[in-house]
Amino acid sequence: MCRTEEEVYAAVGLPWIAPELREDAGEFDAAESNTLPDLVTLDALQGDLHMHTTWSDGSASIREMAEAALAAGRKYIVITDHSRGAVIANGLSIERLLAQQAEVRAVDAEMNGRIRVFHGTEMDILADGSLDFPDDVLEQPGFCRRVAARQPAPAPRADHAAVVERAGKPARRPDRPPARPAHP
Repeated sequence: MCRTEEEVYAAVGLPWIAPELREDAGEFDAAESNTLPDLVTLDALQGDLHMHTTWSDGSASIREMAEAALAAGRKYIVITDHSRGAVIANGLSIERLLAQQAEVRAVDAEMNGRIRVFHGTEMDILADGSLDFPDDVLEQPGFCRRVAARQPAPAPRADHAAVVERAGKPARRPDRPPARPAHP
């Protein structure tokens, strides 16, 4: 009787396959030919592009986040608190976003190059497909437009096709740099 996953795999003549690779996408063939890919480890990460602070629904300040990331060996972080549409998560108004940007710049300067601290946002895509903050806010100097995470705002009873269409609308703007989805 096998007591561990490793023993189960060994019993059928395969090396253990990490759960992250179990997608029925050829991992058994890769295991048989000893070509399973290596997983990314925490040590390989250089930064974090999605961090919430006490400005919205996080539990640590910008400075605390920077210090923790530095202690973990990271080279950069991007503060991406919620935009104003995320009322339940204490989303930032335009005024608060700009005030936060000043604090991000101050903490970045205090870190004196030991770690870089950048500013972005986790921004809702509104029901009409527009973004929660206007372009002039997103074009502020020092704001990481490319890492402005975008997520569709909740829409009760919306059909799947409508949600997909709304989520893709900002990405189809040729004048706007692409951004990554916040929660795919």
